[in-house]
Amino acid sequence: MLSQSLYTPFICAMNHLLTTLPMHIGAYTHVPAADITWCEGDRNYSRVYFRHRRPMMVSVTLGILEARLAGQGFLRVNRSALVNEVSILRHDAHKITLVGGPVLSIARRRRAAVREWLIGGLNGERVVM
Repeated sequence: MLSQSLYTPFICAMNHLLTTLPMHIGAYTHVPAADITWCEGDRNYSRVYFRHRRPMMVSVTLGILEARLAGQGFLRVNRSALVNEVSILRHDAHKITLVGGPVLSIARRRRAAVREWLIGGLNGERVVM
């Protein structure tokens, strides 16, 4: 069994590896999760917004993208938006502002979970105010 001092760097290294490995987002497209800023769902399609590329429309539902990006720092803030935590510039009780300008509303039923996720985080590392 790994001691706590060895276990924490191992987890950090695995998280870094997962965010830098190309993820399958649809069709023949593979990108690192860290390059995705947010995803917008539109019926059976999703528009994926990147840091340094033009947005891409993929024929995958937002729920499938959410499952593929699970554990990589993505948060579902409303029915049609999945946000990368590192792209959040600021937030309040009703909306999230992303780097680059988009402002997304937080669904009423998701507000408590979103607030807990943003403020609580793991060991207080996700404080974004």
